Amino acid sequence: MILLHGTEDYVVPLSSSIKFSEELKRHNADVTVRIIPSCDHYEICLDLMKPSCRFHETVISFIETTAKSVFAD
Repeated sequence: MILLHGTEDYVVPLSSSIKFSEELKRHNADVTVRIIPSCDHYEICLDLMKPSCRFHETVISFIETTAKSVFAD
């Protein structure tokens, strides 16, 4: 699992993402937190949908890297 968090997120504090990842790990989940500088809460989701958006490539690359590690032979 990957948790993406922007440094400019004013909806969810970074500490909440960290605590959530720690709790998931306590239950044996394979989880990684990736922090995106200058990105807010909504840009992570919205920029994913449109290749011309500022954080599209960053978000896609984190997702692709995670997927490759999960589905590796």
